[in-house]
Amino acid sequence: MSASTVAAIVARIKTTGLRCYDAAPSSSTYPYVVVYADAAPRSSDREADVRVQADLGWQTTVVGETSGQCRAALDRVVDALTDWRPTLPGRVFHKVEHLSSQPVRADDDLPDRSLFIATDQWRVVSDPV
Repeated sequence: MSASTVAAIVARIKTTGLRCYDAAPSSSTYPYVVVYADAAPRSSDREADVRVQADLGWQTTVVGETSGQCRAALDRVVDALTDWRPTLPGRVFHKVEHLSSQPVRADDDLPDRSLFIATDQWRVVSDPV
């Protein structure tokens, strides 16, 4: 279930014209976005104690060559995901929630180049149809 939801998230971000991946690419042009998702823990429906409601959390990491490029790409990601409802067979989704955002900042882990990143946390809950 989480794999198909992550694929839908990546596809949604790609509609903005941005390159988007579900793992860090070995090479890419900038800007790009990486989606890192959890396993979508399930909770009980309370009546039969069957774990059916899925709660998927993920992080988007936007990478750009300048802070302005990174911010502009981040705006596109936020616009694409905020209040969006994924559609997948057999599931009904609540609206995507934007949980938190960190400031655009220099990525100091790559001493050979100057890059900027922005990370945001997201969440969507789904139930079986």
